[in-house]
Amino acid sequence: MAVEARAPGKLFLFGEHAILFGQPAVLIAVNRGVVVSADETGRRELVVKAMGRVFRGGLGDEAALSLLPRHVAAALKLYSGEIGDRGLAIEIKSDIPFKGLGSSAAVTVALVAALDKLLRGRWSVEESVEKGYRIKLMAEGGGSIGDIAAAAHGGIVVVGRDGRPRRLPAGIPRGCAFVAVYTGVDADTMAAVKHVRHLVEEGPSAFSRLIGVMGEVAERGVEALVAGDASRLGALMNVAHGLLAAFGLSNEAVSRAVEAVKPYSLGAKISGAGWGDCIVALVERPRLSELAVALKWEGLKYLVVDSLGEGVSVREL
Repeated sequence: MAVEARAPGKLFLFGEHAILFGQPAVLIAVNRGVVVSADETGRRELVVKAMGRVFRGGLGDEAALSLLPRHVAAALKLYSGEIGDRGLAIEIKSDIPFKGLGSSAAVTVALVAALDKLLRGRWSVEESVEKGYRIKLMAEGGGSIGDIAAAAHGGIVVVGRDGRPRRLPAGIPRGCAFVAVYTGVDADTMAAVKHVRHLVEEGPSAFSRLIGVMGEVAERGVEALVAGDASRLGALMNVAHGLLAAFGLSNEAVSRAVEAVKPYSLGAKISGAGWGDCIVALVERPRLSELAVALKWEGLKYLVVDSLGEGVSVREL
């Protein structure tokens, strides 16, 4: 029985970094994602094709596993007992166009769902989140549950102060779209996480208070999303960007992208760890064509998110 699982990428709207200190966060699932297909082959060989890389052999071959993306390798290790010496063929495809859109989380969640369905005959969103987060910690050594939750649940996801994710009954404000813009610089997520933690734990007390303010802004963002208040949502995104910049998470590439979208957007901010990857802007639809011209002039890649991504799904082939 062959199976296919799909999971979307994500953007952080509010609460990146603050989520690691027990504050709420808000993410959206984007309209691009990852497809994982898996099948038993009966050949006692594991073959994994993942974004241009091919693994062929056994799970004990650490050197070969190291050639795979680290989240894929971590997932195979987690499932090694269930895979055993079964012959499996796994293929991973993605239409996520650039870094910062949660491709690793999407791969992880889709792979978990596909392997659960193939090896156990059942899968669930909840288990995809739980196992997906375990794999993320194995691969990265830290980080939040946010991107995993967004890939699993889809739509708009809120991670509460209790650390539990839920899907928010809201959508993109009427007449608007989110636009992700790639800064052209790949961010070092774990270095940024360590930088913020150092400031909070060792720096002036103001940084600790700013983390609390980030949480409050996230809660106000939830209210704006539920109300469909685009102007308020954009204003809060600007505030959130300022808070992240106060931690030193902006740089020339980030500032260039933010300044490029400002004249055409209701709000714009870093999305994710900072120091690169993506920014996200809220743009009224009539201004999208103007923004596209401006971004092309600047040579910046972008993705219009005019519909939210659906959560992880599995089907038999």
